[in-house]
Amino acid sequence: MEKVIELCKKYDIPYEYIDRECHATGIGDILLRLSCLNTKIINEPFYINLMYFTNPYYNSEPITQLEFRFNLIKDIIKYNNIDGNNIQFIFSNYNYINQNIPYHLIENFNLKIEEDTEEYTEEDEYIIFHTKCRHYKNENYELLKENIKLFCNNTKFKYKIIIMGERVFPHTEEVDIHGITTVYTELLYLKNYNYVFDNSIENIYNNLDYTNYKNDIKLIKNAKYNICFGLGGQFCTSTVFGKSTIIYCSLDDNLNTSAFNKNNFYCKNINNFFELIKEKCVV
Repeated sequence: MEKVIELCKKYDIPYEYIDRECHATGIGDILLRLSCLNTKIINEPFYINLMYFTNPYYNSEPITQLEFRFNLIKDIIKYNNIDGNNIQFIFSNYNYINQNIPYHLIENFNLKIEEDTEEYTEEDEYIIFHTKCRHYKNENYELLKENIKLFCNNTKFKYKIIIMGERVFPHTEEVDIHGITTVYTELLYLKNYNYVFDNSIENIYNNLDYTNYKNDIKLIKNAKYNICFGLGGQFCTSTVFGKSTIIYCSLDDNLNTSAFNKNNFYCKNINNFFELIKEKCVV
């Protein structure tokens, strides 16, 4: 707890000791809840339980995880229509985690993380394939990876390609629950017929770096399309900062809404997913 308090002082974060339920603090959870606060869909405070970060956070260093979140939240408050008083940091012994977000009410997902100073030009058009692959354990990951490999091995795109994300995903409680993996090896087959810039990192989860994340966002927000294989922080980051996201996820997820699909494409069938990518991105 002492390290958490020291970090709060470093970032000028006020905190209280209150036993009450708090909200989920995954990167995606934070981004979407802040998006709701930004558009006033949610009016209640966002309660973040600092107790989560007094022990290993899904087998990773908790202080690194917390510092990343402090930086992210402070930047989003700075550049968006969010009252900082609506973010409450507390130490609570209440174990229940409130994951409820009114996804069906979100009309505008977009957030800013800095002043918009860069210009986008046609000659810079590129797409991003994100390596993280998160579904549920009943997903046939072996078959999915084989299908991705075949698609990447035989497809020529009209855009430059960036591969982004981790190459390997460490074993955590989330892996046990969801079977999280990466499709980095499969995406390398894109090099057969395409110009590919490999922007991946060996292991992001245990080496969170906020500067690297902001650099990734600069690429994400200017990409023609961000292509995601399942849910998670990479999907939510693409949704709130990017222009258009194409996602495959067989789950009946809450973000598969008419508002999301105005500028994005939610595919629950892998063949439809590949056909849509061909329609939008192939020569």
